[in-house]
Amino acid sequence: MKALIVYASLTGNTQEMAMMLAEILEYSQVEVRVSEVQQVSPYDYHAYDLCLMGSYTYEMFGKSGVLPQETHGFYEELRKEDLSGHVWGTFGSGDLKYSAFCQAVDDFSYQFEKTGATQGAVPIKINGPAEEDYERYILFANQLIETAVTLKGRL
Repeated sequence: MKALIVYASLTGNTQEMAMMLAEILEYSQVEVRVSEVQQVSPYDYHAYDLCLMGSYTYEMFGKSGVLPQETHGFYEELRKEDLSGHVWGTFGSGDLKYSAFCQAVDDFSYQFEKTGATQGAVPIKINGPAEEDYERYILFANQLIETAVTLKGRL
């Protein structure tokens, strides 16, 4: 089984989440590639069983819930891909002081729904440093793997 983890990170929290998820998946014998969003395209997901996307949510000019600029192209292209037979998961970090806490996670989940891929786990939204909820990452990764195994068994 193979996973592509794509992320956008401003403070390092979302990158840390991506790295922890990679470590957990690798421990479960999943081959993992981790990449910043600017280095890949949604088309790259076709070569992987598990398609993960992590992003922070930006606040700009007093408006919270804004997708980071570096994710805009990836976001728009994602909905055009047919990822049927693949499993997706989204994650991100944010700050509860903003009204649109981790909105980018919801936005990317919405785009993945358009691809025909199967949601593998409930999205992870973290307030603050990534290491605080390590148990949630383990559960998330295990759910993704279980969903992929079940899906492959039906194909």
